Amino acid sequence: MEHPVFTNFPPAQQDALNKLMSLLGPEGVSHLVAQGPEAVNARLESFSRYENALLEHVQERMSAASAASSATLPCYPTG
Repeated sequence: MEHPVFTNFPPAQQDALNKLMSLLGPEGVSHLVAQGPEAVNARLESFSRYENALLEHVQERMSAASAASSATLPCYPTG
């Protein structure tokens, strides 16, 4: 889904753009392009913040679950 609006983004934004485009589909990408470069950049920044917050939330939940499961494991004496 190459488009001139997307050619001058740095690699980190290209990754976010590829993820966003896979979620939006062709019609969503066309709508995004029609909004102009400033809107595209704003959407990419918002999407990246959302993605980072979601990953942080998942990591926190996994850490909490891991801590809870290790706290409930029986402790057997060695030797």
